Amino acid sequence: RNAEIIGQIFGLEDEVEELWTAIDEDVTAVQELTAEAGTALIVMTSGGEVNAYGLGSRFGWIHDTLGFTPVVEDVEAATHGEAISFEFILETNPDWLLVLDRDAAVGEQAEAAAQILDNELVAQTTAWSNAQVIYVDPVDWYLIEGGLTKLDRMVEAIGTSLTAEE
Repeated sequence: RNAEIIGQIFGLEDEVEELWTAIDEDVTAVQELTAEAGTALIVMTSGGEVNAYGLGSRFGWIHDTLGFTPVVEDVEAATHGEAISFEFILETNPDWLLVLDRDAAVGEQAEAAAQILDNELVAQTTAWSNAQVIYVDPVDWYLIEGGLTKLDRMVEAIGTSLTAEE
């Protein structure tokens, strides 16, 4: 809605419509991929801890719009996710793990998400075993609140990750 208003103010309605069309096409392409991809779990690492996000959360559009099947449906939709353990990740055993490194987003000097998750429990999951771990861009996913260009980058990145093995 904001993009449409700004487009009207600056006489850029056609450009906004083109961006929406491109995003819709990318979403449709990703939905075709997620329909066969299996389950997904969205996690954020911060200060060595791991939080999960699910339906209705700030990242719930991964399930609602892009079509990833949630590995678990009752994750609390809190602002910073629900605190989880490595045992939880193993028990739920997602086919795909989408990872946001909050410390990288805010410039904290801390252990990287890849290091935090690189342990014997997570290594036993389908996602880790099949190299189906997507490290999302921390700036796009955590710091920037909106925008068509950002949304397009996020959708394209997921699509690229899902087709990387093909």
